[in-house]
Amino acid sequence: EQGFNLPLLIGGATTSKAHTAVKIEPNYQNDAVVYVADASRAVGVATTLLSKEKRVDFISELRQEYGEVRERLANRQPKAAKLSYAESIEQGFQYDWANYTPPKPNQLGQVILDDYPLQNLLPYIDWTPFFIS
Repeated sequence: EQGFNLPLLIGGATTSKAHTAVKIEPNYQNDAVVYVADASRAVGVATTLLSKEKRVDFISELRQEYGEVRERLANRQPKAAKLSYAESIEQGFQYDWANYTPPKPNQLGQVILDDYPLQNLLPYIDWTPFFIS
Protein backbone atom coordinates (compact mmCIF):
# COMPACT_ATOMS: atom_id res chain seq x y z
CA GLU A 1 0.00 0.00 0.00
CA GLN A 2 2.82 2.39 0.80
CA GLY A 3 4.89 1.57 -2.26
CA PHE A 4 7.91 0.10 -0.50
CA ASN A 5 10.37 -1.59 -2.83
CA LEU A 6 12.17 -3.62 -0.19
CA PRO A 7 12.43 -7.32 0.52
CA LEU A 8 10.14 -8.43 3.34
CA LEU A 9 11.63 -10.96 5.77
CA ILE A 10 9.03 -12.77 7.88
CA GLY A 11 9.73 -14.92 10.93
CA GLY A 12 8.75 -15.59 14.48
CA ALA A 13 6.60 -17.90 16.51
CA THR A 14 3.31 -17.03 14.83
CA THR A 15 4.47 -17.43 11.23
CA SER A 16 5.16 -20.37 8.96
CA LYS A 17 6.20 -21.01 5.39
CA ALA A 18 2.60 -21.94 4.55
CA HIS A 19 1.20 -18.72 6.07
CA THR A 20 3.82 -16.69 4.23
CA ALA A 21 3.06 -18.44 0.92
CA VAL A 22 -0.73 -18.20 1.21
CA LYS A 23 -1.39 -14.91 3.00
CA ILE A 24 1.63 -12.62 2.67
CA GLU A 25 3.59 -13.31 -0.52
CA PRO A 26 0.63 -12.94 -2.93
CA ASN A 27 -0.18 -9.55 -1.41
CA TYR A 28 3.33 -8.06 -1.38
CA GLN A 29 4.42 -7.70 -4.98
CA ASN A 30 6.93 -4.87 -4.51
CA ASP A 31 9.85 -7.22 -3.85
CA ALA A 32 10.69 -10.61 -2.39
CA VAL A 33 8.94 -12.09 0.63
CA VAL A 34 11.16 -14.49 2.55
CA TYR A 35 10.08 -16.70 5.42
CA VAL A 36 13.06 -17.03 7.77
CA ALA A 37 12.44 -19.86 10.22
CA ASP A 38 15.16 -18.83 12.64
CA ALA A 39 16.66 -15.41 13.38
CA SER A 40 20.16 -16.85 13.05
CA ARG A 41 19.49 -17.38 9.33
CA ALA A 42 18.38 -13.82 8.61
CA VAL A 43 21.92 -12.59 7.94
CA GLY A 44 22.47 -15.28 5.30
CA VAL A 45 19.14 -14.45 3.64
CA ALA A 46 19.92 -10.73 3.65
CA THR A 47 23.38 -11.41 2.19
CA THR A 48 21.82 -13.47 -0.61
CA LEU A 49 19.27 -10.73 -1.35
CA LEU A 50 22.08 -8.17 -1.58
CA SER A 51 24.15 -10.36 -3.90
CA LYS A 52 23.93 -9.38 -7.58
CA GLU A 53 24.84 -12.94 -8.58
CA LYS A 54 22.43 -14.82 -6.31
CA ARG A 55 19.43 -12.53 -5.82
CA VAL A 56 17.43 -13.24 -8.99
CA ASP A 57 17.73 -17.03 -8.75
CA PHE A 58 17.00 -16.97 -5.01
CA ILE A 59 13.80 -14.95 -5.48
CA SER A 60 12.73 -17.08 -8.43
CA GLU A 61 13.20 -20.28 -6.42
CA LEU A 62 11.29 -18.79 -3.48
CA ARG A 63 8.35 -17.79 -5.65
CA GLN A 64 8.26 -21.24 -7.21
CA GLU A 65 8.42 -22.87 -3.76
CA TYR A 66 5.63 -20.65 -2.41
CA GLY A 67 3.53 -21.48 -5.47
CA GLU A 68 4.01 -25.19 -4.79
CA VAL A 69 3.03 -24.70 -1.14
CA ARG A 70 -0.14 -22.83 -2.19
CA GLU A 71 -1.02 -25.55 -4.70
CA ARG A 72 -0.43 -28.34 -2.19
CA LEU A 73 -2.60 -26.61 0.41
CA ALA A 74 -5.35 -25.88 -2.12
CA ASN A 75 -5.46 -29.52 -3.24
CA ARG A 76 -5.45 -31.21 0.14
CA GLN A 77 -8.58 -32.93 1.30
CA PRO A 78 -10.34 -31.60 4.37
CA LYS A 79 -9.75 -33.79 7.42
CA ALA A 80 -13.37 -33.62 8.52
CA ALA A 81 -16.62 -32.14 7.38
CA LYS A 82 -16.94 -28.52 8.42
CA LEU A 83 -19.96 -27.29 10.30
CA SER A 84 -21.77 -24.15 9.36
CA TYR A 85 -21.74 -21.34 11.89
CA ALA A 86 -25.37 -22.06 12.82
CA GLU A 87 -24.61 -25.78 13.31
CA SER A 88 -21.59 -25.04 15.47
CA ILE A 89 -23.67 -22.72 17.69
CA GLU A 90 -26.40 -25.35 17.92
CA GLN A 91 -23.91 -28.10 18.84
CA GLY A 92 -21.80 -25.88 21.09
CA PHE A 93 -20.84 -26.48 24.69
CA GLN A 94 -23.90 -26.62 26.91
CA TYR A 95 -23.41 -25.27 30.41
CA ASP A 96 -25.42 -24.38 33.46
CA TRP A 97 -23.21 -21.92 35.33
CA ALA A 98 -25.98 -21.13 37.80
CA ASN A 99 -25.74 -24.66 39.21
CA TYR A 100 -21.98 -25.15 38.90
CA THR A 101 -19.71 -25.13 41.92
CA PRO A 102 -16.01 -25.28 41.06
CA PRO A 103 -13.88 -27.69 43.09
CA LYS A 104 -11.92 -26.14 45.94
CA PRO A 105 -8.13 -26.67 45.84
CA ASN A 106 -6.55 -28.66 48.67
CA GLN A 107 -4.57 -25.59 49.66
CA LEU A 108 -5.29 -21.97 48.82
CA GLY A 109 -2.58 -19.40 48.13
CA GLN A 110 1.08 -19.87 47.30
CA VAL A 111 2.70 -23.26 47.85
CA ILE A 112 6.48 -23.39 48.28
CA LEU A 113 8.21 -26.71 47.74
CA ASP A 114 11.63 -26.28 49.38
CA ASP A 115 12.90 -29.85 49.17
CA TYR A 116 11.19 -31.09 46.02
CA PRO A 117 13.57 -33.29 43.97
CA LEU A 118 14.16 -31.65 40.59
CA GLN A 119 14.68 -35.12 39.11
CA ASN A 120 10.90 -35.58 39.38
CA LEU A 121 10.34 -32.62 37.04
CA LEU A 122 12.58 -33.87 34.21
CA PRO A 123 9.86 -35.90 32.42
CA TYR A 124 7.75 -32.73 32.13
CA ILE A 125 10.41 -30.51 30.51
CA ASP A 126 10.33 -30.07 26.74
CA TRP A 127 14.04 -29.97 25.88
CA THR A 128 13.49 -29.28 22.16
CA PRO A 129 14.09 -25.49 22.33
CA PHE A 130 17.48 -26.11 23.92
CA PHE A 131 18.69 -28.13 20.94
CA ILE A 132 17.32 -26.11 18.00
CA SER A 133 20.01 -24.11 16.24
